[in-house]
Amino acid sequence: MVLVIYRTAHIYKRLLQFGLSRYGLPYIIDSTTAFIAHPLDEVRSLGELGEDYNDPVLIKLKQDLTVNRRLGESYFHRNTVTGQWCNEVFSSIKETGWLMGLSVYNGRSLESESYRQSMKQCAIRIISCAAMGLVLLLIFMDQYFFFTRRSQFFAYFLPAVFFGVIVGVISVYNRFPVNGERVAPYISGDSFERIKTNTVAQDFLTKKRIYHKWDPKRIADIKSLDNFLNSYKEQSQKQYKEPVRSIPTGLYIHAIQFVNSYEIRVAGSVWQKFLSRDSKGLKIQKQKYHWDSYPKKGILFPGAQINEYEQADSLSILMEGNKATLYRWRFDVNLPQQLSYALFPFGKNELVLPVWSADLDDNTVLTPDLESYKQLYPDICPGLGNHFEINGWNISSSYYSYSMESYLCDFGNTDMYGLNRFPELVFNISISRKFLDILVCKIVPIFVVWVLLFTILFVRDNDDGFNNVIGCSGLFFVLVFDHINLRQSVLSESIMYLEYCYFFTYLLLLLITVTSFQLETETKIVSSLQWTDSILKRYFWAIITGLMAVTTILRFY
Repeated sequence: MVLVIYRTAHIYKRLLQFGLSRYGLPYIIDSTTAFIAHPLDEVRSLGELGEDYNDPVLIKLKQDLTVNRRLGESYFHRNTVTGQWCNEVFSSIKETGWLMGLSVYNGRSLESESYRQSMKQCAIRIISCAAMGLVLLLIFMDQYFFFTRRSQFFAYFLPAVFFGVIVGVISVYNRFPVNGERVAPYISGDSFERIKTNTVAQDFLTKKRIYHKWDPKRIADIKSLDNFLNSYKEQSQKQYKEPVRSIPTGLYIHAIQFVNSYEIRVAGSVWQKFLSRDSKGLKIQKQKYHWDSYPKKGILFPGAQINEYEQADSLSILMEGNKATLYRWRFDVNLPQQLSYALFPFGKNELVLPVWSADLDDNTVLTPDLESYKQLYPDICPGLGNHFEINGWNISSSYYSYSMESYLCDFGNTDMYGLNRFPELVFNISISRKFLDILVCKIVPIFVVWVLLFTILFVRDNDDGFNNVIGCSGLFFVLVFDHINLRQSVLSESIMYLEYCYFFTYLLLLLITVTSFQLETETKIVSSLQWTDSILKRYFWAIITGLMAVTTILRFY
C-alpha cells in the first residue's frame, strides 16, 4: 500500500524552483473535474467554472473527462483567474487516478519593455504603410473611375481611412503598453528567452535587433529571485568582503487613492521574517538571514509622508523548516509618484512603492517573501485584495521588482553598504485609466463642437460676418473653459494627446471665422479665402481625422 499526499503548494513550489510558475497555474482534479487542490482554493469544479464563465473549452474538457474518458489534443482558452490566453496541459497521477493540470500562459504580462517597444513600433509602421497605400489607391480610383463625383468620393472615404489608423494605433498601444523602464542590470541574460528576427519582413520592421522577450526586472518566481540575489551577492562580496543578509519582506495593500495627479495615499500591511536564536539543526546557512535579535526591524518608504506606521503583532513560525519569528506592521503613507500623462486619456502608468530596510548601515537586502503568496503571476495581482479598486482606474497587474539605485550619499556613515548601485525592493501596480468617464465628459463635447462647426459651414451667411463671428466665439469660449478645466484636473507637465483635439478645433474655428466674410474686391487673399472655404466644406472630416491620425502615429510610436 502506497500513501501519496498531493498538495498544490508542493507542486507550485516545485514549479517555482524550475521557473515554470512564470507560465503556469497548477491544480489537481479528479475524474469528475472536481478540484483536489488549487492555488486559490477554488471550490467549484472545472466543469462548473466552464458553465459559470460560459467557457466552451472547459465545458468540452468536462465532457471529454466524464463522458468520452479521454483528453483532446488542445484546450486553448482565456483563463478564468488571470484573464490570459492559455493552454490546459495534463499529466496522469496513476496512484490515485487523478490528473494534474497546468494552465500554460502566453507570458504577456511578463514581456520586457524593450520587446514591447519593438513590437509596438513594428505594428505602427505596418499600419502607417497600409494607410499610405490605401490613400494612394483612393487617389488612383478617384482619378480613373469617378470622373463626376471625385470630391464626394474622397470626402466619404478619407475620414474612414484616417479613423481606422487612429483606432489601429491605439489598439496596438493597448496590446503593447510601454511604461518607464526600471531594469535590474545584475541579472544574467542567460536565464531569459531571446527573440531574434528570421524573416525579411521582420528584419525590416524590427531593424535586425535582438531583444529580451521576458522582463528581467519582474520577480515572479524563486528562480528569477535567486538569479538576481546570487549575482548581487557575488558583486557585494568582492566589494565589501562581507556576506549579504536577506530579510524576507511582504506587502499587502488594502487601499490606494489619488491625493492629486502626482501623489497617492497607500494603506496596507507589511511583514518580515527573522530566524530564531533557539532554532536547532539549521538546514540553511546562518548568514543567509538575520536573527530575530536583529535590532533594526521594519521598513522605510523613501520620500513618503507617514500618516500611520505601527507594529501590529509578532508570532513564532517555521521558515524553511527552521524556527523563525514573524513581525507585522500596519502603515498609512502618502507617496509621490512620477506619472506620465502625455498619452491621456489612453496612457497607462505604474504606481511604484519603493521599500528600504530600516537598517541603512548593514549589508542587508530586502527580498520579497514569495512563499506567502499563493500565486505570483502579475495578472492575478498578488498583494492586492479581491475587491481592491482605485477610483477612475483599472488594475492590470502587480509584481515585485528591483531597482539598482545609486544614492550618491553615505547618510553620515562612510562605511555604509550599498552606496552605489544598491538593490532597492519595489512593489509595482500597473494601472490604466477608465475610458468611459473621459468619453462622456471630454470627447463627446469636442465631437459636438465639430458637428456644430460643420453645420455652420453650410448655414452661415457671408453677408453677415458679425453673426458668424459671434457663433464661433461662443463655441471658442466653451472649448477654452473645458480645456482649462482639463489642465487643472490632470496637472500634466507636458502636452497631452487629448489636447491636440482642442488645438485643431481652435484652428478650424479661426479658419471658419476668417472665411465667413464676403469681400467685394478680387485679390489673391480673397481667392485664397474662397479656396480655403471650399476645401473646408468638402474635406472637413478628412482634415480633422487626418490631423489626429498623424498626431496619433507620432505620439504613440
